[in-house]
Amino acid sequence: PIEYPEYEVMLPTGEHLIKFLYDTSVSLIEELPEPYRSIIYEKDVKCEQLQTIAEKFDCNLSTVKTRLRKARQDIALMMKEKYPLIVNFYLSHETI
Repeated sequence: PIEYPEYEVMLPTGEHLIKFLYDTSVSLIEELPEPYRSIIYEKDVKCEQLQTIAEKFDCNLSTVKTRLRKARQDIALMMKEKYPLIVNFYLSHETI
């Protein structure tokens, strides 16, 4: 039988993990279709209030909330597909 030396996978931790997840999420926003891309960008990157976003896009507050929820779900799925090791590591630790 073939023996493989043990190796350790280096995953980002602490502040590096948070920065990686943030940067990756922001880059994945660009892959979302409109109007989800604009709404999540306004809320999660620019930190705009939901009511302000609703007024800016001329839609009601519940529409903004629904689109934001969908955008966040899509980002989470893309993260799980592209970076399963890091997402699983992050989800398995209560504190960073």
